[in-house]
Amino acid sequence: MQKLGWIYIVCYCIDALMSLVATLVPSVEMASNLISMMMVLFGVLVLVFTCMDSLRPRKVFIVMLSFNALMLLFGVILGVLLFAVYGLEAGNMDITIQTYGDTFAWYWPVHWLFMTLWIAVCGYAAVAYSTFMSRR
Repeated sequence: MQKLGWIYIVCYCIDALMSLVATLVPSVEMASNLISMMMVLFGVLVLVFTCMDSLRPRKVFIVMLSFNALMLLFGVILGVLLFAVYGLEAGNMDITIQTYGDTFAWYWPVHWLFMTLWIAVCGYAAVAYSTFMSRR
């Protein structure tokens, strides 16, 4: 299980970095979204092992999974708001990060807040897990 924990933390951090790059280089956005979707599936597996108390310390993985859930909820709220603004036409739009930025004036500060928190969660997870493993 130690290896699974490290693999998840490394993949989680890669996902965060790819999302950061996608913000700055829009052509990478599709690859970043694909990685994020795979991490959601990986997160379900990690959640199961964390709940079974196979992955320790639980707090590290609960923080990571909770932040992912928060970002997912924010994405759903953004989708609903986009439909409220554009109506059914939103279903035919090519929606990118830039679409949200152009539509909602408050989007970029919130986006950068989430990105900063995500990188901070990566740092916390790596340090906390490393410290926990060195004490074993």
